Amino acid sequence: NKDDATNHAVPSQNYRGVVINALGLSGGINNTIFQNNEAALGGAVYLRGGGLAGGINNSQFIDNTTLYNFDSYGAAGLTIYQGDLDGGINSSLFKNNAAAGGEGGAIRIRGNLKGGIKDSEFIGNTIANGNGGALGITANYTGGAWVGGNLEGGISNSTFSANEASGMGGGISISNFDGGINGGIFSENKAGAMGGALAATGYFKGGIHN
Repeated sequence: NKDDATNHAVPSQNYRGVVINALGLSGGINNTIFQNNEAALGGAVYLRGGGLAGGINNSQFIDNTTLYNFDSYGAAGLTIYQGDLDGGINSSLFKNNAAAGGEGGAIRIRGNLKGGIKDSEFIGNTIANGNGGALGITANYTGGAWVGGNLEGGISNSTFSANEASGMGGGISISNFDGGINGGIFSENKAGAMGGALAATGYFKGGIHN
């Protein structure tokens, strides 16, 4: 059985991260449901500087929202502001999350996603004023330069369906993609600019396979 995050029914608006607002998180997010959370910025989980180690595993982010349009934030489900998601996204569901603006309707990473996306579903996520209807990964400014913004490990046996962005990348907006798409389904995603399903402003490596 999944552990249902106890704040899922809280009617009040938090500034950042209704359930978790922290510098970073180790050990991953495992067997947890984040549902009906509402925050001004950063949605259900907001990590500001330390990233997430251990990945997202067998978890659900459903019907979470952010209210304000700030470029540095976004992501109604999970925002990692300056850091990596290390360990990938595995056997998880992101559904009907809605961000007002920034990057990423369900997930925003200002850094890298390491470990890829496996056996997961992104359905009906939206960003009203930005890129990446389901997932937005952008570079991070560190050491005097912009670095990262990469999805490393590819996408396998995962579905991106009916996600929408006002900007580019109806499903995914990233800088660079490495690892290919294997057994993925992309359907009915919409973007106001380029990349109805996926937009990469840099390289795409690994190809697309059944």
